[in-house]
Amino acid sequence: MNKIPHTIEAMESLFVNAKRRSMVFLLVGVLWFACCAYIYATTSNEHLKTSLTVFFWITVCIWGIAAVFQLFVIAKTSIELDKISDERIGNFTTEEVRAMFKEVLDNTVLKENPTVYINSLNVYNAFAMNTLFNFYKPINAIYMTRLCFDVLNREEILAILYHEMAHFNKYMYMESKTMSLGLLFFLILPFSFTVLVPGVFLKVIFVILMIFLVAYVWKKIRAVHEFEGHALEYLCDTKAAERVGALPMINALIVLSRENVTLDLESNKDRIKKKVISTKPRVLVDWSHFDNHIVNGKIEHEEYDQLILTLEKTQNPRLIEDSEIDEDGSSHPSLTNRVLFLHRNFSSKRV
Repeated sequence: MNKIPHTIEAMESLFVNAKRRSMVFLLVGVLWFACCAYIYATTSNEHLKTSLTVFFWITVCIWGIAAVFQLFVIAKTSIELDKISDERIGNFTTEEVRAMFKEVLDNTVLKENPTVYINSLNVYNAFAMNTLFNFYKPINAIYMTRLCFDVLNREEILAILYHEMAHFNKYMYMESKTMSLGLLFFLILPFSFTVLVPGVFLKVIFVILMIFLVAYVWKKIRAVHEFEGHALEYLCDTKAAERVGALPMINALIVLSRENVTLDLESNKDRIKKKVISTKPRVLVDWSHFDNHIVNGKIEHEEYDQLILTLEKTQNPRLIEDSEIDEDGSSHPSLTNRVLFLHRNFSSKRV
């Protein structure tokens, strides 16, 4: 039997511990940067000053290029919901979409009110951004792609929005909130002290030792342990299920996974085949075989029990063939495990 040993309480504990380590690591990064700044201000060694300056700007440029590129793509493909003039977004009127977002925000906003954007990327997805630099609206925001409104019903959209608001309000690590700036300073600035080491051979030895030292500190403080990224997704799924029930969240996950597979197969069939071949063999439990009470591409209450029973009896099951989303990744658990986690934590409640 496929088994997911983690309860909501276990995932919450995992998140709390991981977030604590994330904050400690950010503090280490800040202290290290402050130490380098102090050395720069007090040293009389001009070569060291120059080296610190060079590595500082290398760090800033790497971070800036990555951040600017990400934000450029998002800005070019997104528009604020309040500024959309179209009468309809997918299967809904724009006013209906605004009402859905308002309902979620009214029920979940804690400290900040995110800006809402509709994104036109050719993917079925939603995501949240909430950084420490949130004076810039696009990085203090909730995004949902237009395509989602073509395939999800109202309850499923609400489920996805509640999931993203859970990320926005709580379930993020400090690496995301700082866009990894502190991590880059920690990884790159130590090598500025290579200038103090004489001779090429000793410089090489110093760099090798520094790599081991940085890796050791990273492993001791912030090495990402198994399920840390998964905990975020499981917990956000449960927050959505608490609001609208587990079944709308499950159907939203199934539908978005299915539609993204279709897009991927159309655009890059070879990559999908390679991904599937390289993964651990799994047994397909095709969700569509259980879509037999009302054949509508989704799972109804009457179809739910048989689907779950089959999943739990199958060793290493999967719900959607050729789906990368139905594979465990570093940041996201598989679709199948998310469905089973919701079932096991909400089976005694309203599905």
